[in-house]
Amino acid sequence: MKSILKTSKIMIEQITKEVYTLLGQDDTGHGIDHIKRVLKLSLQFTKQEQIKGINVNEEIVTLIALL
Repeated sequence: MKSILKTSKIMIEQITKEVYTLLGQDDTGHGIDHIKRVLKLSLQFTKQEQIKGINVNEEIVTLIALL
């Protein structure tokens, strides 16, 4: 299980770097600032659902928000 979690973290780090590279200079309103807001809000929703006892995969939510 630890191997899968480590792989997920590495994958998220790699995708995050790629998103920053692709959208770091974007000034259309859908650049990196937008991605950061979407990610933050998505993770807030994730925590709220987890508190309710709903099983939400934080790694999947993070990847969806980044992509």
